[in-house]
Amino acid sequence: MSDSKKKRLIGVIAAIAVIIVTMTGCNSSNEDTNDSTGKDNITTTVTPTIEDNNPTESVTPQITDEPVTPVVTAQPVETESAKANLGVYKGIKAIYSPREITDEDVDKELEQLQKDNSYFIDLPDRTLKSGDLVVATLNAFIDNYYHEDISVYCYQAVLGEGSLPDFIEEVIIGSKPGKYVDAFYTYPDDFENKEIAGKTVQYNIELLAGYEYYIPEITDAFIRENSEYSTVAAYKSGTKEKLQEKENERAHDETLESIKNTLIDNCSYSGDMDYEIKKAYVLKTQEYNAEAEEYGYPDAATMYMYEYYMSAEEYQNMVKSEAEFEVKYQLALDEIVTTEKLSDSYPEYSKAELRNAAEQLVIDSADIDGSLN
Repeated sequence: MSDSKKKRLIGVIAAIAVIIVTMTGCNSSNEDTNDSTGKDNITTTVTPTIEDNNPTESVTPQITDEPVTPVVTAQPVETESAKANLGVYKGIKAIYSPREITDEDVDKELEQLQKDNSYFIDLPDRTLKSGDLVVATLNAFIDNYYHEDISVYCYQAVLGEGSLPDFIEEVIIGSKPGKYVDAFYTYPDDFENKEIAGKTVQYNIELLAGYEYYIPEITDAFIRENSEYSTVAAYKSGTKEKLQEKENERAHDETLESIKNTLIDNCSYSGDMDYEIKKAYVLKTQEYNAEAEEYGYPDAATMYMYEYYMSAEEYQNMVKSEAEFEVKYQLALDEIVTTEKLSDSYPEYSKAELRNAAEQLVIDSADIDGSLN
């Protein structure tokens, strides 16, 4: 038996020995089957809760390299202020190339809508098959002696998804709820659970209940009920248009980002850039931390770990990269303001507004392959 098989068997049969789901939980599942609502001519529906049969204690992840909130200090007097030395900033080449949305893209959206509105219903009068949800009790016997600690009560699993060992699924598939089936398995001598290593275990399986995964048919009625459109044709047409708009926006933003990065690359920088970047890093860290606190997190590093699975180091590098880009880009815009004498042309403009004018000058003069309009 492969290591992965062993681990799965441990996880489902041996490790879940400590899992004894109470009779109340099982009864709750049975009561659910009696609470029926009609939908698309389905007279009996139920969405049983898939319980976690291997609960673990909630552990608060620890950030081992949590960034210390940096502090802005005064710039050293002897250093020269940071400055951008302009390179080419007019006629920057860029490409605007949105991808054309296809019927296949629309079909994927329709399939997702269908999936989002699928659910389990009571199993019709048939045997269980792959894709069905089964609720079963696995009674384990060794040499005709019942072993409660390796038995599982009221276990719920979707057949074919790998949550049950193959030798158990094989006897369940093709059987009906309300029946008992037996599965036998001889565990290898080196099996990690020494209690069953080298022994043949009989699993007397009581099939308590079964549910069928109902996938609604794509009809005009389904579309009316689950979207803003009235027909399948209208859904496809409208969705294709919306997807194309989103793709155009993505390509537009990508083009502008390319122009900005090229502007930065065409410049050289002098003076105390380290100080300016560190100062920007401080401000962005404070900004991110304030946002995290609004969502109930102690700091942004923790929020990004939970929400985006980023390590503390990855989070720090992201903020530092953003700070460096922001400093270089703003210094380049400030130099364009001076070179183009924009403050003379727009004396009523604030510093931020002058930077916006400089940015628009760069974008308007860019040599773009494609149209941003």
